[in-house]
Amino acid sequence: MKYAVKLLTLRLLLMIPTVLSAQYTCLTNNGTITITQYNGLEGMVIIPSFIHGIIVTDIGHAAFGSSTGLTSVTIPESVTNIGVEAFGDCPNLTAITVDVRNSVYASVAGVLFNQNLTTLIQCPGGKAGNYTIPASVTSIGEDGFGDCSSLTSVTIPNSVTNIGAEAFGDCPSLTAITVDASNTIYSSVEGILFNLNQTTLIQYPGGKAGSYPIPASVTSIGEAAFYECVGLTSVAIGNGVTNIGEDAFGACPRLMTITVDALNSVYGSAAGVLFNQNRTTLIQCPGGKAGSYTIPDSVTRIGFSAFRYCTALTDITIADSATSIGDSAFAFCTGLTRVTIPNYITNLEDEAFSSCTNLTSVTIGNSVRNLGSYTFAFCPRLTDIRIPNSVTNLGSWAFDSCVNLTRCTISSRLTNISDGVFNNCTSLKELCFQGNAPSCGLSVFDGVTNVTVYYLADTADWGATFSGHPTALWKPQVVTMDGNFGVRTNQFGFNVLWADGRTLIMEASTNLVNPAWVPVYTDTLTSGSSYFSDPQWTNHPGRFYRLRAP
Repeated sequence: MKYAVKLLTLRLLLMIPTVLSAQYTCLTNNGTITITQYNGLEGMVIIPSFIHGIIVTDIGHAAFGSSTGLTSVTIPESVTNIGVEAFGDCPNLTAITVDVRNSVYASVAGVLFNQNLTTLIQCPGGKAGNYTIPASVTSIGEDGFGDCSSLTSVTIPNSVTNIGAEAFGDCPSLTAITVDASNTIYSSVEGILFNLNQTTLIQYPGGKAGSYPIPASVTSIGEAAFYECVGLTSVAIGNGVTNIGEDAFGACPRLMTITVDALNSVYGSAAGVLFNQNRTTLIQCPGGKAGSYTIPDSVTRIGFSAFRYCTALTDITIADSATSIGDSAFAFCTGLTRVTIPNYITNLEDEAFSSCTNLTSVTIGNSVRNLGSYTFAFCPRLTDIRIPNSVTNLGSWAFDSCVNLTRCTISSRLTNISDGVFNNCTSLKELCFQGNAPSCGLSVFDGVTNVTVYYLADTADWGATFSGHPTALWKPQVVTMDGNFGVRTNQFGFNVLWADGRTLIMEASTNLVNPAWVPVYTDTLTSGSSYFSDPQWTNHPGRFYRLRAP
């Protein structure tokens, strides 16, 4: 993720050249500049030593990340600190060049190193073919080869004693990582990276295809070890594996089955899905699993990223036994259209259903207390959301960029709405609160222009506006556009929307000049709506209806 902070230099802004100002987002600190984001479109970039007279010393985390047009970058003498993934995910970047006078960094053949060439910091994403790491290198930095989409093989010398996290992540063409046989820390077998005695599988190359039985010597599978292995179809885990790192098998689009030896004392599998041994935690659904899937009744926790990028799953039934849904558990499940969250789930963690781009219907169970940050963010087909009475907190950006969300009904117990919950929900028109006015974070409605905030008559702390938007009394609403208005099975009826727990009385009269209103229907709403029907409508030449509360 990129972080950008606008440069604050007061009147010095008047001195910024127009083109240079547009190219970089910066932060000043103690008389130096950190470039936090590159905004330009140029292919060949020479980073300046000074921006409006202030020395450039830092390039921030992911500052040039995802710059698809970038082909080469030159780092000046002045830069003394470069953040992780500063040039990550730049698929056309073929060379990172460092000024020879720089005292901290250096480059060889377009690859970024520390000054004495002992740490490989960043291989440019566009570097293709085979690459042999220089014999001077002792450490490969975090994400050092990350996102090198055209790299096919890497040879690691015997000098390397440290390899950072996800050093070879997201390399879809990489088929072999080869370690010098005299290396005392690492080894390789068939192009797969292990520790020296092959008890830990560190990295399976992203482009290596087919099935893979994990060797019997392995006791630990590293974090993200198989992540984004695009050609992997199945994995067999032996009985000796006692530790599997987070996201070990995530985002493998062709992976159909993960099987575990029946004698394994820590892990198990069923229908190709990975669990802990007693099947109370669902660890990983393989990314290629398609159609419908029912989570077993034994499961109490759906783990971190368990279904993330399972794009071919169209329907998932969550067992009533489940009590927790982990971070990003269903993120990017683009085939899902509807989700029912059972009543025993108490917490939806961050990004639980983010970027489920075809999700149209969500039912949230009545035990959920908290919606984490970005829980349903970037779900553009959601149109109507009901937050149950159990929920007391909406996390930051929970519904960010749900661009077709028009209506949201919120429980009476909600006490806090965090920053940005409804940012960029450009179609939002009705936000209906059942309780007192909650506390409110910053920028709750950025990008929202036409929303009205509704409240019930017997609630407190409401003013003429809420977070800058108009408020109004929430009254029962007759729905006429959902196909349920009019005559059905010889009865006349319609839906009424209002707040949960509220009682409606429907009265009828045949004469509006001298009305005699007769109760014909009473209902206490349990799901925010009630369907009223009048089987006696044909017994009258005309019939009028009105709603009231008791």
